[in-house]
Amino acid sequence: MVTRKTSATTAAGDQAQDVAAIILQHEQERKRRTKKRAARKVRRAEKRHRETMAKMQESLDVIKKCVLAISTVMVVALLVGLYVLMQVRNQVEHVRTEAQQIKQQVEIEAERIKDEVERIKREAETIREKIRHPMQTLGGAVGRQFDDKVGELLGGDE
Repeated sequence: MVTRKTSATTAAGDQAQDVAAIILQHEQERKRRTKKRAARKVRRAEKRHRETMAKMQESLDVIKKCVLAISTVMVVALLVGLYVLMQVRNQVEHVRTEAQQIKQQVEIEAERIKDEVERIKREAETIREKIRHPMQTLGGAVGRQFDDKVGELLGGDE
């Protein structure tokens, strides 16, 4: 009987070992699957991270290009503004110079007209005097002729 118990015990022990081995194998398989899932999860997260970083880099590149384009447009606008300002300034200087020349010409012409008006006033005054005192005028002319004749007779070129 002792041998029977031993073989029954051995058989039970073998079954227990087999069950323990199966449980251990299942546990190892579960751990392996868990590790695989965790590794897969890490790889997916890393892949998402790389994709996100790539998208961010692309976005930064687009932003850089936009900033460059905007800066270029601003520089061109500034240069065009400066050019227009310089052209306006040159035009203003040109107009100012022309205006100064015209002013000088007008002043010269005004002075000439003023002198002409004064000359005409003097002539008009002389004519008025002759009209007011016709005998004196006639006497003056006769007197001058008489003086001229007397001067000739006395022998001078005076």
